[in-house]
Amino acid sequence: MSLGEVAASENVRRTLFAAERRCYVARATITLASDVVASDANYRQIAFKSVRGGVTALVASVNSVAGWTGNTLIDGGFAASEIDAYLEPGDLFYAEITAAGKGAALSDLILSYEVLGL
Repeated sequence: MSLGEVAASENVRRTLFAAERRCYVARATITLASDVVASDANYRQIAFKSVRGGVTALVASVNSVAGWTGNTLIDGGFAASEIDAYLEPGDLFYAEITAAGKGAALSDLILSYEVLGL
């Protein structure tokens, strides 16, 4: 899913997937057009979350403290057999993008994910 340009201090919450049948979100990746400079004071965090039976849970989270390289796949940090990535019909999978400090601009942000049917 393309989120386009995300301003340095802008926070975004976007639903990525609504389950219609039992499934498992196996992984997620992040792609940007431009580099994000390493900074432990001004960085971005992307949290992948699920809403299962009305309960929100963190599936995985990554941040740009060490910097991100543009035009490469950035791993979303999913653990093997992540329990909160198992979805039932009506459950949601979404991303929350937040800024720390002054944040960092995200150019041509694309969030991709792999869903496996069960």
